[in-house]
Amino acid sequence: AGALVNEQNTDGHTALMFAYNGKNQVETLWERYKQYVAEGEAEDEESSVPIIKEALESHKSLVDALLKGGADASIKDKEGHVAKDFDFHPDTDAEILEKQAKTAKVKDESSNEL
Repeated sequence: AGALVNEQNTDGHTALMFAYNGKNQVETLWERYKQYVAEGEAEDEESSVPIIKEALESHKSLVDALLKGGADASIKDKEGHVAKDFDFHPDTDAEILEKQAKTAKVKDESSNEL
């Protein structure tokens, strides 16, 4: 309703860029945190799980609302990034550990060749 959704700050960032970035921060929090959640805790309203899940859903809704409200996803910031560039999906801990193990194995095998 009259909001200037495509305004840019001094770095060239738009509301859509901030919304994508916030969504990913919450996704990263959940990916890291959920491995420590005890069985049944996810349903416990006293735990922090419901609020994390609600934050994630709110950010998804915010991105959708901005796009429906006319946010231009092709606007670039001062470094040439568009909003979708802030929608990265970090590796899960398991994937990181697997990559590290593979790298260590390759290094071990290559040192035996000499």
